[in-house]
Amino acid sequence: MRDVLIVGAGPAGTTAAQTLAEKGCTVTVFEKGPLKREKACGGGVPEVALREFSIDFKKGRTVYGITLCSPQNETVMLTQKERAGISVMRSDFDYYLVQRAQKAGVEFKEYSFAEPLLEEGILKGVKTAKERYKSEMVIICDGALSNFAKKMGLYTRSDKNQALAFQYQMALDNQVIEERIGNVMELYFGNQWIPLGFTWIFPKDGMVTVGSATWLHALKKMKEKMKKNKKNKKMNLKLMLDTFIEKHPVASQKLKGASILYSQSHILSFTGIVKFIYGDHFLIAGDAGGFISYATGGGMYYALVSGRTAGEVAAEAVEKGDFSRKFLKKYKKETDKKIGADMKWGRLLRRLVLDRDSGQEQLVRAVQKDLWLKELSVLLLKEEIRYDQFLTQLLLHPHKVLKLII
Repeated sequence: MRDVLIVGAGPAGTTAAQTLAEKGCTVTVFEKGPLKREKACGGGVPEVALREFSIDFKKGRTVYGITLCSPQNETVMLTQKERAGISVMRSDFDYYLVQRAQKAGVEFKEYSFAEPLLEEGILKGVKTAKERYKSEMVIICDGALSNFAKKMGLYTRSDKNQALAFQYQMALDNQVIEERIGNVMELYFGNQWIPLGFTWIFPKDGMVTVGSATWLHALKKMKEKMKKNKKNKKMNLKLMLDTFIEKHPVASQKLKGASILYSQSHILSFTGIVKFIYGDHFLIAGDAGGFISYATGGGMYYALVSGRTAGEVAAEAVEKGDFSRKFLKKYKKETDKKIGADMKWGRLLRRLVLDRDSGQEQLVRAVQKDLWLKELSVLLLKEEIRYDQFLTQLLLHPHKVLKLII
């Protein structure tokens, strides 16, 4: 019997596994597909994640900041001389994390679709199509549509706590990328393109990732409105992204000549997607637990933090022989302490500013004109400061806030 079983070999699962193995625990990770698999994701990894988790990944494109484009096509570059992060293909990056965990002694079982092994309603391990594996501790990291959480009755899906993302991987010559985009990631705002969402262009090696994301309730509302107005025109996220690529005044020029290699789509799940992130014999980390930024839709740093925290708490549980809900509550306390405020205030920032064209426009124009606000925004987007720290600084400088609302 292994000390801990982990479901899902994404960043949260592999980080939890590595943490446990380095603390002397025996760990097995179950992945429903191959260990090296592509995931629908923009692929941005912030500098704070690279530094805090000692990530020395060589295949990513170094980026030095981000460009924001407002609904009225005003742009501002938030860049610096130092590296702000990397833009990666998730197949390569995730496999790098798998290899790190393997070196620490973690066992992986690919093509192993894992479900809860319950005894009298109590979680006692996992079962696959072929075998049963017993353990007193399970960490659930199987993504935004967590099958494991669903099987345990923990999943609480709602159109208001889930978003849909659709993206293309597009081939584009590196020299063209350098000339038109450079080593920066780009975000585009505007409800005329994506209602209550945004679009991104992330440069990589000989290709760019171009995608859009918005709330499920926003898509539903848009379709109902079109039906009410008796418009039979088909509309979905793919068609909206196609229109953006073809007609956006700024982006269409940057993407001219790019060819689609393949498309991807995925669901983003936010806080509240599961009833609890801990309970008797289990913890939930990463996308499966709703650890995603409301402001940006990014989840890499939160996945790494929640995964490591889950590993630390699970290791303590193994040492003490206490796998009770009461003891494992420590996991929520620790994640709240580390990223809880950031998630909460990121949600507030989205509601106050980022959900409205006027708020997005004011944000970009204010950052354009104010050096202090620009430098503060660079730190925020690098995730060097949290959203609560960003908003606290604004409240300490009320005249800066006025620039965002007037």
